Amino acid sequence: MQQTHTMPVEELNRLNEKEVKELVASSETAFQNRIRSVAKEVAENRDQYGLVMISGPTGSAKTSTAGLVAEELTQLGVENVTVNLDDFYLNRNQMAVLEDGSLDLESVECLDVPLIKRSFFNLIHYHRATLPLFDFASGTRSETPRNVELHKGGVLVVEGIHALNPKIADDNYGRRALKLFVEPMLEYTENGRVLIDTTDLRLLRRMPRDAVSRDSNPDKVLRIWKNVLRSEPEKILPYRALADRRIDSSFAYELALYTRYVRPMLEESLRQGSVYEKKMQELYDKLSRCTVSLSIEQVPPDSVMREFIMA
Repeated sequence: MQQTHTMPVEELNRLNEKEVKELVASSETAFQNRIRSVAKEVAENRDQYGLVMISGPTGSAKTSTAGLVAEELTQLGVENVTVNLDDFYLNRNQMAVLEDGSLDLESVECLDVPLIKRSFFNLIHYHRATLPLFDFASGTRSETPRNVELHKGGVLVVEGIHALNPKIADDNYGRRALKLFVEPMLEYTENGRVLIDTTDLRLLRRMPRDAVSRDSNPDKVLRIWKNVLRSEPEKILPYRALADRRIDSSFAYELALYTRYVRPMLEESLRQGSVYEKKMQELYDKLSRCTVSLSIEQVPPDSVMREFIMA
């Protein structure tokens, strides 16, 4: 089983501009090679594989990974359709509510599982299906569904936190699924001790992404985060063991992005006052240990990091 690896923040801070550029390039190449390996396995065994199921915790880069796998499959001549399980959410008024009144979005019960199974079966056996689209602004399904076709021999690429849940992944769709679990496996260290672990790395990814995609701020992200951490050990992480492959979605340079984009967000929230002041101050202080600041413009346009930083 793959284990976490480390990047000393002292090493990152010592890099000059040219070396930072080289670190970006080498990190991107390593991730692309992981994706190509997956696509090649599917393409070489297309008589077996009908699905690629991509799971992982929030902030793990599932969406970008699914898109890159789909692109590689297309380049290898394999027709494919990408499906995001978030589009199968029930309407918000049908979802389970937690004790604090928030929605239990980490539960598979919030998804329309029968519709998922029916849609996948239809795509694989009848080569067409009408898929829902979920509108997060209204909390309901869009009135305009998505009509898709997948010809014989095509591959269905599915991504979502519950993609490896047996209620979805173990159904007999008539084609074998390659199961992937995506997550960052990098920890930043300082003086030999963990400075930023993989959980905080995912949290730092969520803050700039949610600011753009969900009009959120660090306060709102941290309010949701406590439910995420409470649910993951029971509802998502156990299915990691069911994966055929684990994909490391971390990039050695990414802390330098958060120094530039997340630290000012935290500074503003701390200035305004927050009930999560302790955690915000902790993250702010940790980001201050990185003296390298990287612009998203210095990152390739197809990088996974663009899923989280859209500036």
